[in-house]
Amino acid sequence: MGMYHFRSVGNSSELHMNAPDVIAKIQESARKDSPVAYKEYEEWENALVDECELRGLLEICYDKCTPIPVESVETESEIVKRFCTG
Repeated sequence: MGMYHFRSVGNSSELHMNAPDVIAKIQESARKDSPVAYKEYEEWENALVDECELRGLLEICYDKCTPIPVESVETESEIVKRFCTG
């Protein structure tokens, strides 16, 4: 394994999903088998998702959506046919 270093951006408060304090908390959770540390990690990570990830920035108005019937949803086997590599 290589060495990884967090690259800060000057004095900015730019958020990163892999911030050192978040990584330290998940490591603490694993090393100490600590549910409390994991809960803290989970809270920090979820807060970062709300600020850093597209899904956290979207607000979906489910009450304005029209649900589609389950019968019209493609099966998993049909969907995966469109996935390919290479």
